[in-house]
Amino acid sequence: MSEEETAEPKKVNIVWDASQLDMFQLCPYRFYVRYVLNKGNSVKAKQLDRGTLLHNGYETYYKELQKLTKPSIALEHALTKIRVTSMECDLSPQETGRIIEVAQENLTHWEFEDQTFEILAVEEPFIYPLHEDEYMRVYMTGKIDLLVNWHTRQQVYENLPIDHKSYDRKFPLKRLSNQFMNYAYACKSQVIRVNRVGFQTTLDADEKHTRHFLSYDELILEQWRQNVIKVAREYLNCVAEQSWLMNFTSCDKFNRPCEFLEICESSGEQAKLFKLSMLDDIEPWDVTKILEKK
Repeated sequence: MSEEETAEPKKVNIVWDASQLDMFQLCPYRFYVRYVLNKGNSVKAKQLDRGTLLHNGYETYYKELQKLTKPSIALEHALTKIRVTSMECDLSPQETGRIIEVAQENLTHWEFEDQTFEILAVEEPFIYPLHEDEYMRVYMTGKIDLLVNWHTRQQVYENLPIDHKSYDRKFPLKRLSNQFMNYAYACKSQVIRVNRVGFQTTLDADEKHTRHFLSYDELILEQWRQNVIKVAREYLNCVAEQSWLMNFTSCDKFNRPCEFLEICESSGEQAKLFKLSMLDDIEPWDVTKILEKK
């Protein structure tokens, strides 16, 4: 046999984060436009700016606590970080002021509990192999807001991932979220905690600033892993055939139309290509970029 006949076939490396996995499952064509063609709206949503400001402030706060800085000083540094970062955003001074007010209220509310954490990492990127077969390797990546050991009177939590989530209206947390299961799998933890940061003006701090546990057993996480593998195979088929399924049931989710709806509503390929050309070229989504500091 020749070397070509005996050589092992090259494997495809698929490196995803939860956002990409979510979007491919939502609509393969939307994934194609956003992550393959790198087209979209270059103007950031205000909700994204708010989340960015909060995460920058919380990263500063918990890194200071990790260094055993007094909470009052850590809070001062965190609020300063939010003010400085806000200069790069499109938010008004009033909106920035509200973010600072909520962050101060939330971090003060949890000051005592936060001091009981052994902080292992803050904004920690990760990547791990989820699956490998003769055709492909699947890697999952992401970044965890806060990773702690936490020993309470009732329970001992090791490698507990904590995710900060801001919100305006109450909504149930999705235990089967790709993001949350990815965190649990990456940390080999059967529990994650969601730190909900409420922006409501009519509720007391106890009602809007809450922390919730989500638990996972090995069977649930293995179910998730097998599902991701099947999705990855569908993705490879799309790439091989250069054909991306349009999921019309996802054109309007929660009364919010898809950003690419006008393209899909176009009659004929030429019309679609013309409208695609009118979209902004955006920076390619590099899921490994967050690993550079490592």
